[in-house]
Amino acid sequence: LIDDAKKAQDRIFALNRRFYDSRPLGLIQPLMRRAAWQHRTGHYHDERATYRSIIRIIESQTNKDHLSLVEPLMQLGKSYYYIDLTASQPYQASQVASGEMYFKRAHRIAETSADAGYLTVAATKLALADYYLSQASQGRARKLYAEAWEILSKDESRLDDRYTALEIPVRLKSNPVPQYVGNASSDDRVSPDEQLLTGTLSAVFDITIRGRVANLRITAMTPPEFTDMTR
Repeated sequence: LIDDAKKAQDRIFALNRRFYDSRPLGLIQPLMRRAAWQHRTGHYHDERATYRSIIRIIESQTNKDHLSLVEPLMQLGKSYYYIDLTASQPYQASQVASGEMYFKRAHRIAETSADAGYLTVAATKLALADYYLSQASQGRARKLYAEAWEILSKDESRLDDRYTALEIPVRLKSNPVPQYVGNASSDDRVSPDEQLLTGTLSAVFDITIRGRVANLRITAMTPPEFTDMTR
């Protein structure tokens, strides 16, 4: 089904490319939708190629510091949080190992653009800060978070945005727990005649001032003798 959907996406893109042949900027939104679909289906290499196409179109039709580059640059950076398991060589090394360069460029463009609103500037700071935090570079992350906090605290009209961005938990990446104990892959299919134990487990934990998980405690196990689940 995914292969059929991918072929349909390719046909849609071919039609859009023909339609916008004389107006390249018109391809931006179709390409953004294409990249979003590629992300949802785990085709991260294809997603990155699509965002790079968007960036090249914008640069050729405007300039290399145009504000419209911010969104595709940030999305391209975020794609590097993921590993493409659909490729024939998913772990093949590439020249770009992370999204840092794209986050930094988006941040620079937003900060130097006279047309950038405060939300755009704050968003690029937060994206770069999130990246640094993921790399355990807490000092650089903290500086950018503080700058974003200051921007979103300048007057009362911005406090709702500050609350959404910095005062409630924000999921940076989802890593689903396997459905079955001992299953380290994303494939949760099992034989219908396989006898499976079922149970539940509850846990609590603290978040330190540096944003790390600490003091993890299991509070309930049903059944308690299901030690594999507990581990």
